[in-house]
Amino acid sequence: MFAGLALTACGDKRGADDSGEGGPPSVCEVVHGGETRWGPPVQVTDNGLEATVSVDEAGHVYVAYMKETDAGAGIASALSVSNDCGQTFTEVFKTQADGGFSGDVTTAVGPDGAAYMAWIDYSYNPEFHSSVQLISSLDRGETWSEPSTVAAGVIDGVSMYHDRPWLVVADDGTTDGTIDLSVAEGPVADGEPETVLFRSTDAGASWSPAVSASPDYEGGYGFSAFGVVDVGEPVLTYVWYDEDLTEERYGTLTLERGSAAFTMREFGVIDDYATKAFPTYVSRPGGGHACFTYLAPKGQRSEVYSQSSTDGGATFADPVLVDDSGELSNQWMPTSTIDAQGRCHLFWLDSRSGSYQPWSAIVEADGSVTDAGAVSDAAFDSDADHSQSLGDYLVITTTSDSRFAVWTDNSGGAEKVYLSSAAL
Repeated sequence: MFAGLALTACGDKRGADDSGEGGPPSVCEVVHGGETRWGPPVQVTDNGLEATVSVDEAGHVYVAYMKETDAGAGIASALSVSNDCGQTFTEVFKTQADGGFSGDVTTAVGPDGAAYMAWIDYSYNPEFHSSVQLISSLDRGETWSEPSTVAAGVIDGVSMYHDRPWLVVADDGTTDGTIDLSVAEGPVADGEPETVLFRSTDAGASWSPAVSASPDYEGGYGFSAFGVVDVGEPVLTYVWYDEDLTEERYGTLTLERGSAAFTMREFGVIDDYATKAFPTYVSRPGGGHACFTYLAPKGQRSEVYSQSSTDGGATFADPVLVDDSGELSNQWMPTSTIDAQGRCHLFWLDSRSGSYQPWSAIVEADGSVTDAGAVSDAAFDSDADHSQSLGDYLVITTTSDSRFAVWTDNSGGAEKVYLSSAAL
């Protein structure tokens, strides 16, 4: 599974009153009261891991995660929804594992109250083929569709493998937005999937045929994650490796609406695959500030670094150590997003307290680092034998007035999903 992040470009959709002043405060503005420090963590579920989060401008929060089934018969995918800016949650959907595995969840929000969740269904079968499934809501999470198949588990008699889908929705004038889903796909027998893109213009009821988004690179093996969406133009950020895993490259893919061909721009090569992990790239539409964030080793530990660009990723400044946590601590699973002001919000796990804590920082448009600190005072298991129970990635996201982060806490022998939020 690959660590990455699905992002949407959110604008302020609040109206104005007759006086010309700004409209009434949003739900999240009332909840946060202008406080930019992270609020107390809210437990989303007492049985979940590897969570992702999306939030609309009306304060509806969608958190998807993997969880053990009640009978312990497998791993299911589930979704909880909050209508009060993440203060309380209700689980509204759970798959049936039936002894198999369902996971790699992803969420996205669109215009006019649309919300989406996708996952991979590895239902038990001898060939271990898997399909990509999606549910949608067009009324801000009040009701949800039945699951629809984005990518089939068997195509022309061939068992297909899928890994790490990401969803993104563009507010491009269609009623519910155009949905793009990227996923690694390939025959189970090959073991070398390529990145493909599926598109829907009818709220996920139907999908276009897969479009290859993998670079033309001999021996390449790619996973992908969406970057920020401009109106009518998604930008896909991906990483791919050579077959010897000695080189890592990264860049952007742009697919114009109505086109079947990607424009590819490579903006970096990492000569030693082992030196950088969990790479994420975020940028604002139309150029400006962009951040490339990754994990790099330092002695026996790892630290989070970020490189800033002021020209939309054409050139990057030298790497900056985001927050030095000391010689004996370790940083892990960094991720990032970018807000409407072009500030990059970084989120990772940090063991400077002796056990892991969620930690965050902001990289300003000039490349300086501000607001580095713990998201929660609660620390949890850092034993390497239990690290997998924390999942494969973290997620942080923003709206026009707030920021949100989700993580897994495995203290007490159980995986629990928490969310914290704050004003921007």
